[in-house]
Amino acid sequence: MNFPEITDHALLRYAERVLDVDIPAIRRHMEETVGPQLQAAIAARAASCEIDGVRYCFKGGKVVTVLTETQACRRGRHLEQDSPRGR
Repeated sequence: MNFPEITDHALLRYAERVLDVDIPAIRRHMEETVGPQLQAAIAARAASCEIDGVRYCFKGGKVVTVLTETQACRRGRHLEQDSPRGR
């Protein structure tokens, strides 16, 4: 059976509205635990920074993605090293 593609936005809203995942609490947690380091890296015009084995990638002064050790930034995109599809 073919299923429709589900966007990241739809997944986020599903998690928030159906599964009752507290997205604002996750945002606050990130701000409180790594916010100062992220702000310093953005102020230094870094493209990304690594904190405790997690890479935070920036664009336009915003955190645009978060990568684990098994993932790598490449030309503005992220690729999972273990994935044959590269996403």
